[in-house]
Amino acid sequence: MSDLYLPRGEKSSRGNVSNGLTLGYPAELDDEACCGDEAANAKRCAITSECECVETTGNFYDRFGRLQLSVLPRNLPLVECGPLCLCSVENCYNRVTQGPTRLQLEVYFARDSVQKGFACRTLEPAKAGSFVALYAGELISGKTAQRRRTKRQQEHPSWGNYILALRENDKVWGRVDATRTGNVARFLNHSCDPNCLIQLVRWGPRAFPRPAIFTRKAISAGEELTWDYGNASCDPEEEVHTSAEASPAILKPCLCGAQNCRDYLPWGTD
Repeated sequence: MSDLYLPRGEKSSRGNVSNGLTLGYPAELDDEACCGDEAANAKRCAITSECECVETTGNFYDRFGRLQLSVLPRNLPLVECGPLCLCSVENCYNRVTQGPTRLQLEVYFARDSVQKGFACRTLEPAKAGSFVALYAGELISGKTAQRRRTKRQQEHPSWGNYILALRENDKVWGRVDATRTGNVARFLNHSCDPNCLIQLVRWGPRAFPRPAIFTRKAISAGEELTWDYGNASCDPEEEVHTSAEASPAILKPCLCGAQNCRDYLPWGTD
């Protein structure tokens, strides 16, 4: 599955970021399969103590593949079984984001607000913790992100910002730009009271962090899916800045309609 792409001109032998990309992330696991016999552990590796992935990093999915948000550690990535494990993507409870979304999603034009444009909704009810999609796009540096934002604000001031910073504690691993290369996740609009959040996920302890979207509350069929552009993980301690604090040139009103609406879209320099 390809979800993070390198821009044209960047050196890459495959053109995308593989699920086993190593960036020197500290880990206690050795470079060997950790789940033992595939036939015996394909379904139970994530719910027993026999899996070293779970012993070392924990398992925060239930047996239905839903993320248990109430026990998820703050500011830590979600680590799933990786390419070195012998368990299968199809059956392992700890590989939720490595497979396709199980929700039926629809991209539609939000007629309640012409300015809002396209949106994404679920066609079936979804419980809290359900996986929606990976946030796919081009993997770029901070300098490239700033250059692109400045250029788009000058040439296309009405365009939205589709650049997401991959922030893990005080470190930013990169930015994902879904403006021209992305998937259904790029159509999720902002809300100051969102029903989804973004959690960084690693496919193995040493793998590159990927942004994954999960529902943070129960959602009805036909309901629009949203996340907070200024606080993707819905961290109550996160300070959110809006475009009202920035240059008037990038001032953008918020159209979410939530009771706690901040009036203007989030804004950040990274």
